[in-house]
Amino acid sequence: MLPAGSALRLLAVVLVLVLGACATPEASAPAPGPAADTQVNGWYGRFSATSAVAGETAREERFSGRFLLRRTPGESVIEISSVLGQTMAVAHSGPAGARLETADGKIFTAASAEELLERVFGWRIPVSLLPDWLEGRFGSAAGEQAGPAPATVIVAQGWRVRVEELRDERPRRLALRWPEPPSPGQPELALLLVIDGRER
Repeated sequence: MLPAGSALRLLAVVLVLVLGACATPEASAPAPGPAADTQVNGWYGRFSATSAVAGETAREERFSGRFLLRRTPGESVIEISSVLGQTMAVAHSGPAGARLETADGKIFTAASAEELLERVFGWRIPVSLLPDWLEGRFGSAAGEQAGPAPATVIVAQGWRVRVEELRDERPRRLALRWPEPPSPGQPELALLLVIDGRER
């Protein structure tokens, strides 16, 4: 596991979050929604992550950058770059497992994206739900809505997910926060994903 509070630790969280979104497209049946009948094979955009610890040793760290990911029949690949465009990490996920390589040569591997996330970061994120979240399919968790609306909020497996902005009836800005509800003394993680475009 990476040292607590490091920028790379935040990078790993965002990386595997998005990796999970493209690596597990069949993990959950699509709920009715604006994107249920359209196959998306790629996403690109920006992200920011904030890690905060409350209490006497309160501290906060922020990290931001860009992501580009594509899904092919046998593999999913994502590239994470700095705000200025410098590649910081590349990850692959497929039947043979998941692999993450950073710009400084560190390599992490695991049998799945979920295991890789837990090994690198120590938290297990519900990657099986992410494909639907990115495409605006929230099912019964979003009440009676057929699709997302601005300010739609759901809570699933300890994560709070809020749709902050739509484009073409799909989420453009998603805000994720863990844990929900907050727990005293528990480090908190906030993620903002801005999807600038999709590929088919």
